[in-house]
Amino acid sequence: MLRERSRGGSIYRYISANSRTVNAFPRDLYTFFWFPMLMVRFPTCRPRDVYLFDCTFVQVSDNPYTMLLLLTKLPRGFKLEDSIPVEAYTVPPSKCESVSIPGNMLSIAGDVIRDDYSRLEQLVDKIYEFKDVEVRYRDFFFRSRRFRISAERIRESHIKIAKSVVKKAVEHFCCIEKGNVRMVEVEAQPVYTLAYISKDFVESGFVVGKKVMRVSSLARLAKAFGLNVGGLT
Repeated sequence: MLRERSRGGSIYRYISANSRTVNAFPRDLYTFFWFPMLMVRFPTCRPRDVYLFDCTFVQVSDNPYTMLLLLTKLPRGFKLEDSIPVEAYTVPPSKCESVSIPGNMLSIAGDVIRDDYSRLEQLVDKIYEFKDVEVRYRDFFFRSRRFRISAERIRESHIKIAKSVVKKAVEHFCCIEKGNVRMVEVEAQPVYTLAYISKDFVESGFVVGKKVMRVSSLARLAKAFGLNVGGLT
């Protein structure tokens, strides 16, 4: 089993973000917003590391794998602030305290052991729009050639990569040991993280201090589940 320590209340603090870093982005191309997440430690597994987990889309999707899509390791030396560090739209607070990191990790670890990735495949199909891709090239004699990669082949490649990433994640957090689900303690605290998304939904990520942490799955989730923030349509 997995177990979770008390979060010690549900007051959201802000992960500090540098205003100069934010101002370097063209505001006509990017939208910034404060996004509710869970700041998580695994004290018996990787006690020195702190991570960000999704606690918003996982509730909308009702799929535990969604929680891992925004998984980000926070840099050393990050700071928490009690008041908003950078002016930006604030997404209304989610019920992050109702999202169980241990419960979701337990569910995912069980799927990995059983080799049952049906829920992961459902999520991949939700956030990706698979289409045939035509590739053009010139051969040795400089003749123009082309070949087509089918949408199904592209989907299979994405599923394969997703399975590998999920398996590595549950192993990284010590949730599987000798083929069995292993008890892991979790400390989680709800926080606001400064997020950005390009208005064409191609680029996205978080700003932590002076660091820009690119997480492309945020844009895909926002588009797939209709996250309503200022400047996005």
